[in-house]
Amino acid sequence: MTDNRPYYFVASHKVLNRSTINDIYVPQAVACLNKFDVEILAVNETTEVIEGQTGHDRLVILRFPSRDEAMRWYNSPEYQSMIHLRLDSVEGTLILAEGLNAQDLAAAGVTGHSNGGALAAPATPAHVAQPQSSGNQGFADSFRSGELTTSGFQGWTDSVKREFSANAYNGKIGTDLVFENDSVRVWHIALEPGEKMPVHRHVLTYFWTAITPGRFLQRTYDGTTYESDYQAGLTHFYHVKSGEFALHDLENVGDTKMVFVAVELKKESANFPLSLFESQPMPRPEAIDSSRHADSFRSGELTTSNFQDWSDAIRLEFKNNEFNGRIGTDLVFENSSVRVWHMTLKPGERMPVHRHVLTYFWTAITPGRFLQRTYDGTTYESDYDAGLTHYYDVGEGEFALHNLENVGDTTMIFCAVELKRESTNQPLPF
Repeated sequence: MTDNRPYYFVASHKVLNRSTINDIYVPQAVACLNKFDVEILAVNETTEVIEGQTGHDRLVILRFPSRDEAMRWYNSPEYQSMIHLRLDSVEGTLILAEGLNAQDLAAAGVTGHSNGGALAAPATPAHVAQPQSSGNQGFADSFRSGELTTSGFQGWTDSVKREFSANAYNGKIGTDLVFENDSVRVWHIALEPGEKMPVHRHVLTYFWTAITPGRFLQRTYDGTTYESDYQAGLTHFYHVKSGEFALHDLENVGDTKMVFVAVELKKESANFPLSLFESQPMPRPEAIDSSRHADSFRSGELTTSNFQDWSDAIRLEFKNNEFNGRIGTDLVFENSSVRVWHMTLKPGERMPVHRHVLTYFWTAITPGRFLQRTYDGTTYESDYDAGLTHYYDVGEGEFALHNLENVGDTTMIFCAVELKRESTNQPLPF
């Protein structure tokens, strides 16, 4: 008999406290597992019962190269210090099973593959299994963008495969978290040619919008790789149902800098947000969640009041555009949840007067300086940095009316998002 057989920990649970499991236990457990020789073969909350009955709703399978390594992880002081989080939050079983190696398979006449002693398909990265959701044929397919270039993990390095295991619950879906409140997480993604976003997991309803054109490559957890050219303004919206997720990375394979904005809609999501590890950035301190009064729409330092220095043309524009709902230069996407606007102004250019009636936020992609005139005759100016994000909760019957002018030396690029489902007022035409 040979002793190089793999061992599998198989956990079958009914989850009693999902927030403790997903937000506290899982990040700690993954960080601990990363210190051992282990593959996460499955973390699944949508298993399909073929025979018999079970009241369990969560299945986890871990593969270790030996029983000694499996028990070294389980008995480690680090894991034992957190095990109470799992035991207090689930009901079910945890079993340790011996696997088969290549010699066992050959003796039994099985002509399959053996991945270092594991009964498995050809080498695959440790990753969570693809969810199967009622009424949804492979939800993860909807997260794939572009043209399929390879499958079967072709061309994947060992480091990429390990990353899918290590980052199975990485909730950092952008390079910078620039704002977060109870409604949204707003991320910026900025990748130079050749740079890559680490593997990350999507569990919240979200969208991304491309600020610059380019080409990206995306590897997904089932071993497929996709590539796509994209234009500025391309926007994709994903509605994530209960228990569903996607796991992938993102690489800039173009010749120009990739700049995206990604927004997670927390209140529209059926799943709990993933915890962000301490090493991940927190929202910028200058980001604000403004109150409901029209005064909160003013940004910057008051420079003049009483319509001082306003031309007749400006005054007439406030009258003619009193109900103009066009809050950006380009509407790049709209559905029942959001309106996504891009705003691009060269030095000296100005956004016409427009009216805000929906709860919304804006986020600055580039640094600069702007001037804002408001309907009560006041004028404000402000310098701003890339990443500055302001959120406005607009109450019933409330509004703001203003224009926006680029008085800086560089092109102003903003992304503004109106949250239609969180708004008490009806959207304006534009």
